[in-house]
Amino acid sequence: MSSAVSESGGDVTYDLLSVEAVGAMDGGTLLMLNYWIYALLAKMLPCLLLTLFCCLLISAVRASQRRAVKLHAGNRRLKESNRTTVR
Repeated sequence: MSSAVSESGGDVTYDLLSVEAVGAMDGGTLLMLNYWIYALLAKMLPCLLLTLFCCLLISAVRASQRRAVKLHAGNRRLKESNRTTVR
């Protein structure tokens, strides 16, 4: 699509590109590209990041528990002090 504009006595031609025309020219390639970018970035990436962070959190908790067991090994009184309820 071209548009002719007169500027200070001379003609200047501006070429404008319509986004709808780009997507319609080759059978919806722009539409499919938009779909896949949305599917991967807006949906899959947060899910993958959440899974990764959960795995790292579980790993850190298990490492903390292992360190606590090593610290409390051989000292019965320290093991009993880790309770959250009174018996």
